[in-house]
Amino acid sequence: MLSFAVLLSLLRLSASVHPAEFEAHPHSVNITQGQTATFNCTAHSIGSYWLVNDRLPEHDYNSGRGITTDDTVLESSTNLKEHLLKIPAIPLNNNVTIQCFIFNGPAIPSNLSRLLIQGRLNSVTNIDHIELNKTALLLTFTPPATLLGVPISNYSIEFVDKNTTQWTVGNNPVLPIQPSDYCTKQIMIKVLAWNGVGEGEPNNYTYTLHEVPSTFSHNTDLSYAANGINVLLYSKINNTDCIGKRPARLSTVIKRKQQNQETTLSCYLYDISNSSCSEVSIAAVSDSVWSVTVNISSYLLSGEHYTAETVFTNEAGNTSETVRTFSTYQITNATVKHSTENLICVACSFIPGTILTGCYIVFIDTQYNENKTLQVPKTGSNCESTLYSGVYDIYIYEGSNAFGSAPAIIINNKFINTSLIRISTSSSGVAMDSTSSSYVQSISTSRVVSLSSSQYTSVTKSTTLINSHTPTLNSQPGGSSDELSSTVLLVIAFVVGIILTLTITSVILLSYCLVKTKKKNKILKLAETAASEKFKHADVLLQTLKGTSFKTHSSYLSCSLPSPSPS
Repeated sequence: MLSFAVLLSLLRLSASVHPAEFEAHPHSVNITQGQTATFNCTAHSIGSYWLVNDRLPEHDYNSGRGITTDDTVLESSTNLKEHLLKIPAIPLNNNVTIQCFIFNGPAIPSNLSRLLIQGRLNSVTNIDHIELNKTALLLTFTPPATLLGVPISNYSIEFVDKNTTQWTVGNNPVLPIQPSDYCTKQIMIKVLAWNGVGEGEPNNYTYTLHEVPSTFSHNTDLSYAANGINVLLYSKINNTDCIGKRPARLSTVIKRKQQNQETTLSCYLYDISNSSCSEVSIAAVSDSVWSVTVNISSYLLSGEHYTAETVFTNEAGNTSETVRTFSTYQITNATVKHSTENLICVACSFIPGTILTGCYIVFIDTQYNENKTLQVPKTGSNCESTLYSGVYDIYIYEGSNAFGSAPAIIINNKFINTSLIRISTSSSGVAMDSTSSSYVQSISTSRVVSLSSSQYTSVTKSTTLINSHTPTLNSQPGGSSDELSSTVLLVIAFVVGIILTLTITSVILLSYCLVKTKKKNKILKLAETAASEKFKHADVLLQTLKGTSFKTHSSYLSCSLPSPSPS
């Protein structure tokens, strides 16, 4: 660049020259610290100069900034020149203003430009995580601000166990995790953003691994005591599990099936050694296993069906759920066995401490809606020998009858195979087989299945039992009620046909008689008229007409309905 003295002389000489003109103005520059920014000013001019922060580069104010200038003649005939200003990207030069002046006479300024320098990046913010699964953790965060055109080159993510000093370094936001290694320890994570300057400010994040609560061996215990049925829900917890896997809260949702009622019991667990609820107790099964017991007896009614959903929740909000189904009947199970050829035996199981003396069984034939009943003692079994082969619904009641209660257990569509077969019943009430005259007695059974629920109704049927090994006469084996129904329909159709035939015949005869009667009356009227006008012996003629000649044709003038024959 020209010295200031030479610059003044050139300004005086340029007064009569053509005005200077810009080909290119300098532009603002964003640059990474440590690099060098170059500003370009191209113009047709005799001379030029730069101002940095409104001062010449040689000014004391700009001392130490390391500014340099350079001029290159591009075309001498038009005085086209390229003027360069170079400024190192050091913190001192950040945000300085640059302007180029050209002249052939009066000086002409360029557009104002600025130098912005991107230094070390600030730290990332809002670090959080998402547990993708048990072996992968995804970090999320907000990047630090950076100048336009100066990108963040990469991120580094380091993590280390708090009890060690060795860091694992990478740049993948998906971190591998091993619950077996880190479950009992917190993980220290450090995230850094990088650019041309180097690493940015770090941001540390501490993560505690929380898995689904560790519970196992869920079971339900029912017993009977003086105050009624006791129901206990058991679950076991590994006491050696890390904090993340230990449940911090327990809730039990109890649902009464028939009325669709719902009750929730919720408790906090403290250190897996005590709880906030009197219904929940915790005891050590061994050095490493705790047993959690929930007594829900006070929330239940006798003779109902329930589900209980137990939910364990840990500090992270993860849950482990277990659903159990049970009833508050004193009967827990019933077994139906085929003992011998025709003996179907039933035994009932009861909860400990039951006060029942036995159970009451109702067999309902699903095809014929007939029922058989059986009283079963508390110990042992009892058998029924009169069941047909077929499919049955079996209802098991508490006590000695089915009155006023719903069944404790229902076994649907149970196939029972015996040697007893069902046959058609004759009008005399005696069943006969085609090969023998053995007599089989008709047995009438009437039982009330349930008086407390509309879904179980009273059933009264007359059934006939026959042993298939005893041949009888006048009946086809395998006969059914369908054959009897067909016969009855044929008889009814025959009787209706006879009635219709008699009705039609009577209508025809009645019409015939009415026609003949009208003809007779007309003849008599004509005879009377003729007698009064033209015949002297009218009385004789009238008597003749009413006399014997009509008696010989009584079937023509007199009409009566024929009586039906006895046949």
